[in-house]
Amino acid sequence: MKGFLIKNDVKYISTITFTGGEPALKPELIKTFINICEELNIDVGSFYIATNGTITNKEFIDVLMDLWLFCSDNEMSAVDVSKTDYHILTDEQERATEKLKVLRFVNDKSPLDYHYIIAEGRGVKQAKLNGTIDNARRISPEKLTFNKKTITEGEVYLNVNGDILTCCDLSYKRQDKLKIGNYTEGTIKELATNKNLIEFEDY
Repeated sequence: MKGFLIKNDVKYISTITFTGGEPALKPELIKTFINICEELNIDVGSFYIATNGTITNKEFIDVLMDLWLFCSDNEMSAVDVSKTDYHILTDEQERATEKLKVLRFVNDKSPLDYHYIIAEGRGVKQAKLNGTIDNARRISPEKLTFNKKTITEGEVYLNVNGDILTCCDLSYKRQDKLKIGNYTEGTIKELATNKNLIEFEDY
């Protein structure tokens, strides 16, 4: 990650989203992100994390507090505890989520509208069961627009393998197929140009 940030001359991150799997399994990686940003003087506005809410150890709660204190504009910062058919909690797990909710930026995530389930993997079965398969959600890569060194339109995602993506709603299989490259291979702009996924505005 450090090489990625230096190479692309990042000075400001509007919102950082930590996703998974389950982000609470790797609190040390969130801490590493904070340390790198502090070292390189990178300002981060806000953050978003979705969790199943069952991991409430001291390490995870501590790093959430560190992240909250580090970010410069927490109006949009949030941790959502997922409440879907895929996240049915036991009584013990429900009690665990209550520990997270002592932090004022932790909320229960609204139940998922079945129309938003991505028609891939087990989502296909779920869409069929709920009668939404005909208009189920399909995902395609987004385009990025650059103004000099700033991405003016679109979002960039970095997965755990260092692959750069333009959309977060992708299965692991599709991530591998639709990535614009790996951070070790070049800058975002260079990689996106090679993949013809960006449009340049004339400045």
